[in-house]
Amino acid sequence: MSDPLRVLVEYLYENGFSVLYASYIGSYQTEDWIENVSDIDIMVVIDGKKPRKLPRLDDVDVIVLTSKDLENIDTVLAVDIIFSKPIIDTINLREIVGKKLNEDELVLLNDVMRELDELSKNSPALELGCGILLYPIIRKICAILSYLHNEKWGLRKLGKEILQTVGADIIEGLLKIKTAYNKVLKVGEKHFDDYVTREECLNTLETLRKFVRILRQNF
Repeated sequence: MSDPLRVLVEYLYENGFSVLYASYIGSYQTEDWIENVSDIDIMVVIDGKKPRKLPRLDDVDVIVLTSKDLENIDTVLAVDIIFSKPIIDTINLREIVGKKLNEDELVLLNDVMRELDELSKNSPALELGCGILLYPIIRKICAILSYLHNEKWGLRKLGKEILQTVGADIIEGLLKIKTAYNKVLKVGEKHFDDYVTREECLNTLETLRKFVRILRQNF
């Protein structure tokens, strides 16, 4: 299998684009990447306008940004960049993002706690798909912990920490929610509960509420 990141970079060079940064991000090449379920996530930053089209890369999600776009990246993407291993980084993007990511960690934890509490109280949303709404919050928790501990945190590492902190093993639930999220939102399958039951999702939600509450208390 050819390296999709290098295929993309070569395509951009061949079509006259100046690539400032190029890297895999997300779970690819980590213990959280699930064969035939997880997509490969690539991020590139280019100088100038974005290309109108990109080469077809199966099971690959590509984020193309310009230097101006970097002013508005969210915390999850910022943390992905900080802990990435780019093949190109002519602008020292990891260092730049690291300096700009100076939000108050307690504020971020408060935001996550609020989102978890709101989801827990929202019965209609839970009926429609707890995991679809929960997975983005889980990613935020991993991003916050990565920033706090200065190392990349994924679902398995988060699950192990939760097991030690609150005594609940939800690693399988976290991975099932990720699988369901990818299958429903990225592949287009309709039945979320084919991959994770509502009970499993609710148990994961309530355990995360306990865990984040302890994090805030110990901060």
